[in-house]
Amino acid sequence: MQGRKGTWLTGVLTGTLLCGMATGALGQTLRQPYMSPNSAYTVVSDVRVPDAGPLTSSAPNHLMSNTAFSDEGGGLAAIEARLAKIEDSAAAAKKKAAGKPSVTFGGRIYADYQLFSQDTPSITQIGNQQNGFRFDTVRMYAKGTAFQVMDYKVQFDFAGTQSATTGSTGVGALAHTHSGGTLQASTFKDVYIGFKELPLAGHVKIGHFKEPFSLDQLTSSRFITFMERSLIDKAFVPGRNVGIMASDYSESENLTWALGAFIADIGDEPPIYKDDNTGMALTTRVTWLPWYDEATEGRGLLHLGLGYSYRDMHDGDHRFRTKPENDLSTYILDTGTLTGLSDVQLIGLEAAYVYGAFRIQSEYIKAFVGRRSGAGDAELDGVYFQMSYFLTGEQRKYKRTAGTFSDRVKPFEPFFRVRTENGNICTGKGAWEVAYRFSSVDLNNGAITGGNATNHTFGVNWYFNPYARMMFDYINSDARHGGHTGNMNIFAVRTQIDF
Repeated sequence: MQGRKGTWLTGVLTGTLLCGMATGALGQTLRQPYMSPNSAYTVVSDVRVPDAGPLTSSAPNHLMSNTAFSDEGGGLAAIEARLAKIEDSAAAAKKKAAGKPSVTFGGRIYADYQLFSQDTPSITQIGNQQNGFRFDTVRMYAKGTAFQVMDYKVQFDFAGTQSATTGSTGVGALAHTHSGGTLQASTFKDVYIGFKELPLAGHVKIGHFKEPFSLDQLTSSRFITFMERSLIDKAFVPGRNVGIMASDYSESENLTWALGAFIADIGDEPPIYKDDNTGMALTTRVTWLPWYDEATEGRGLLHLGLGYSYRDMHDGDHRFRTKPENDLSTYILDTGTLTGLSDVQLIGLEAAYVYGAFRIQSEYIKAFVGRRSGAGDAELDGVYFQMSYFLTGEQRKYKRTAGTFSDRVKPFEPFFRVRTENGNICTGKGAWEVAYRFSSVDLNNGAITGGNATNHTFGVNWYFNPYARMMFDYINSDARHGGHTGNMNIFAVRTQIDF
């Protein structure tokens, strides 16, 4: 009996305590969101709980019933109205944004310093090369999309130069005289309008951009391994011209193709070009990935590519020449202006292999030079072979939809050097890459005597982060003319950032 009384007393005391707590809560303001399990409504802050009286055994869930709360101040309706207004504003902003082009701004800066060392035959061939500094590239661009089916880009380089002779430049009040030297000249780079996701044609560009030829050329200068491209690039690769091009890639992203028609040899002259004798060019490129390691996102791959360009020499003139993989130098090989040409045909073969931090890349280009008389046709060619390795384990990124290595190297540990709270120095090393390239070009054939050259280039790249790096190149260049070989050594350093 005593045990039952103890249990009963304990129950009474517990019930009384709970009822008191519940009664004290009635008539108070809830400050936290609360969802009633028996209601479809959420009780939010500042919603008043009415005084419903004491709990009874017949209504143990009185507080949880649908009638337990009221929205006396209309707070819930105001919140719902405000949410509806926010949703309407967001929908209107989205519709407005879809009705006009988007825009993104960016640019890049390359600051170069170079030292030259030549032997006597080299000085005799091309003159004494001067040590110097230059901004190799200072570019700004704007790009974006419009109506989800168009894209565009406007890019200018303010580090271009042109030789000056005594005379005047400019028009009217802007004209001024000069007495020789080098002038700064802004140049067009990528300036085009594009249409995306077209049936059969894929992506169509109209404007000024790179012709689809050469893996190294189509890889942005932001991501190439050395400061400058190989000997064969300036000798044969078309670069940018005005034209129209269609390009696309397969659903598996293992195959890409591009085909374009261009006005030949316009170069980067902005923005008007007038010449009745300008020839046309038809250029195409196809790439294939026989092997791509999906699991590691391309830490293993094999790239193969083929490019072809037919260039009509309407005015009959063309010139082949190249620099020693250094843009501050003068040309070391030069055929001079060849006349009486009917056409030039270019064939380019590409191959690249990536295995983890190691990469091999090579290209071979052959130029078939045709003359109108049928006599004196010539064949010129060139090749490069390069390899690189990341000492810190990163990889050279491959862009499958373009068939190039135009993607950022992302250091596992960006470079930094800071002092910690305890006074110690903490350092991040960035990414380090070492590289070597052999390149050779022959501009001698038949009546064409432009000479031939061989380069050995050694490079070290230090990536501070995905957007900035320093490059150190050593180039040993041999140029041969008429049985005489001139040797030149070049030491070059670049500090680079893009944004």
